[in-house]
Amino acid sequence: MSEDIDMAHWSDEELQDLLVPRDCDVEGSPHLSRLPERGSVELTIAIPTLDDFDGAWFTIASLRVHHAHLMPATQILVLDNHPAREGAVSLRELASSVPNVYYVPVGAFRSTTVCGMAFRLAAAETVIVLDSHVLLPPGSPDAVLHYFRAHPESRDLVQGPVLGPGGDEVAATHCAEVWTGGAYSWWELDGRGVDPHGDPFPVPMQGLGAFACRRVAWPGLHPRLRGYSCNEWYVHEKFRRRGGHTLCLPGFRWHHRFPRPSGIPYSITWDDRIRNYLICWWELGLDTTVMLEHFREVLDSSYVRSVVDDVDEEFSSPCGHLDGVLFPQRHELVDDAEVRQESDRRKIPFWTIGPVEESDPETERILAYRRCLRFAYLYRWESLVVTEPGSCLSSALEAYTESGELGGPARLLHEVPPGQEHQGSCTVVHDSSGVVDLLNLLPRDSDQVRVWSAENGPFHSWLTRTLRTLAHRPSVEMSTASR
Repeated sequence: MSEDIDMAHWSDEELQDLLVPRDCDVEGSPHLSRLPERGSVELTIAIPTLDDFDGAWFTIASLRVHHAHLMPATQILVLDNHPAREGAVSLRELASSVPNVYYVPVGAFRSTTVCGMAFRLAAAETVIVLDSHVLLPPGSPDAVLHYFRAHPESRDLVQGPVLGPGGDEVAATHCAEVWTGGAYSWWELDGRGVDPHGDPFPVPMQGLGAFACRRVAWPGLHPRLRGYSCNEWYVHEKFRRRGGHTLCLPGFRWHHRFPRPSGIPYSITWDDRIRNYLICWWELGLDTTVMLEHFREVLDSSYVRSVVDDVDEEFSSPCGHLDGVLFPQRHELVDDAEVRQESDRRKIPFWTIGPVEESDPETERILAYRRCLRFAYLYRWESLVVTEPGSCLSSALEAYTESGELGGPARLLHEVPPGQEHQGSCTVVHDSSGVVDLLNLLPRDSDQVRVWSAENGPFHSWLTRTLRTLAHRPSVEMSTASR
């Protein structure tokens, strides 16, 4: 079964609802552009942005002017991480007026992890991600394409030298593994990166204002990271652990706008910074002693302890590794207060997904469940619970914590059998492979439901039967923040 799903085949309406769920209170968001199919271009350039229309405009204009020869085979993805603001309409209009520019609102969260959305939505196999205030000099994207054409199966993370203010000299080729000022990085210059025609060489890490890799090589970021900090080194180490190299490609030069005379349009808090580093280090199984010693040197030790205690409480519970609980809403708007409160009590992120507008209850149930799985796939959740209306989440999570393991790609935790007055309901825990398995088995849209139901019978019977089969398969290793 395919583990690589082309979301250009999803309906625009459904993808919009997943990118800007009704649960996140973002109203009036511009609609996403219709995405091109996978393989229709050679290069995707993704530009995550938050309240930076001017920066995004100039980055796109520079790409069109200085790299015009690449544009016919390039998809430019604008990932708008604040689609409710006034400037979002201007970004959407820009995408409508410039060829091969595609606007994507991402309202479910605000975080640097938005860059990871590029690898779900990219139409190309080679992906460059740029901050919305980064310019690429002539020859820079060509160097990236040349590298991946020569290494079509590469698992590498490719970056390049950041240029100085004048744009004519290399300021830094990488970052050193040093704790300073509350961050694990320090700009450094390696002479091998000065010649743009030089060979690539390994580096421990580099700032993520510009980076490139193959779409399928992207390792993903922990979905519970928050705010705008701490991805450097963590991302690089994940590439290395998957058999890739983290490289400086001297020809992949980039020019970053650092001055912000009007201020940064988002908050960078110490709470988020400490929390994110803890999550990243725990996921990688690293000792946090040196990290916390550094933060205690920079901040009041009691403050650091309080942040650590909060994060520890969140992730040390038996359900702390779950990425979230999803509740498939029905068109009659079933009350989700009880399951939301149970999720909050256990400090598990909760989302109500939908509703799916279908008059036939069976079709509605199938498509609502499938939409939850698509949400989990889109955001790269690796462990999650789907709890249908009528099922008991508290009992399900008790059963899960008592067993202490998933036991397969998907497992039924709680079931209310069908009766004369209802279809039945289930609470199911999935890992990422279980999500893909079920997505490949379920009908893609309402037109397919009738044929699918004739072949498979009632959804409730099919789901419980399929879950019994999946329970006998080994589960994939889950990415957790547990120690």
